[in-house]
Amino acid sequence: MKLWWLLFAAFLGMCCTLGFVLLRGEEGKLHGIDHPAVPYVSIGGPAEERTEDLILFGAAFGSLQLITFVTMLRLGFRDTAENQKSIAAILWGGGGVYVVFFLAILVQYSFEISDPDLPFGLPWSAWLAIFIFWPIPFFFIAIYAFAFKRLVFEEADLASES
Repeated sequence: MKLWWLLFAAFLGMCCTLGFVLLRGEEGKLHGIDHPAVPYVSIGGPAEERTEDLILFGAAFGSLQLITFVTMLRLGFRDTAENQKSIAAILWGGGGVYVVFFLAILVQYSFEISDPDLPFGLPWSAWLAIFIFWPIPFFFIAIYAFAFKRLVFEEADLASES
């Protein structure tokens, strides 16, 4: 499968997911209860009812975003580069790890909606997001930094400019 088709499918999936969430409507008071002093503001409300089915759509949308990110990075690689398949496998593997950690955060969040455990003042899903999920893009930065000359840009590119 060509990467352009994967990118198109990911964008189409994100559009369909977002469109479905926006157009499906809502049941009950999912935005919370009316504020006693300011009538046009909603506050609080039952967390399980508000987010139970949105986690699935969030997982789909976020996973498709990460797949799009990795696919667009992969599109920058030269087709003639040496060791391209091994670097591409490392890139796709890193993308898989990225998606798995994202889904792990969402699963942890779904378990702690009703009764969060707050170690050091943050829920576990926030700890995962800050200390594990957030640094993962540095893996992709390292691939581009150390393999840029071999995979993306060559000296011949400079010669063709002048």
